[in-house]
Amino acid sequence: MTHVYATPGTFTVRLVVTDIRTLADTTFTTALIETSQQALSDARGLVRQLLASGAIGDADAKWIDNKLDVSTKFLGQADVTAVVNQLQQVVRRLADGGPATTPLVDAMHRLIQSLTS
Repeated sequence: MTHVYATPGTFTVRLVVTDIRTLADTTFTTALIETSQQALSDARGLVRQLLASGAIGDADAKWIDNKLDVSTKFLGQADVTAVVNQLQQVVRRLADGGPATTPLVDAMHRLIQSLTS
């Protein structure tokens, strides 16, 4: 099941599941929908957090920031393939970063998925 949101924002999502006996249950959650530009900005914040915690070094932070800057430029040009390529390079660079880098890797995966679906 998928849903496409027309605008960014915070939305309450309701899921109703009904079984073959017509018994139903409902659950709610909150979905934060961001533009790709917002997601890239948030990724920069994650880079700052990783640098401050020592999970990545200054050279890695600068390299990732550069990739995010280039991604932003390509996004402005609507070159999705180039954006995805830049983000995949970040994911590969962080592949061995351990659990501390997981939030940034996950953010990159979500952004790649949103751009390619």
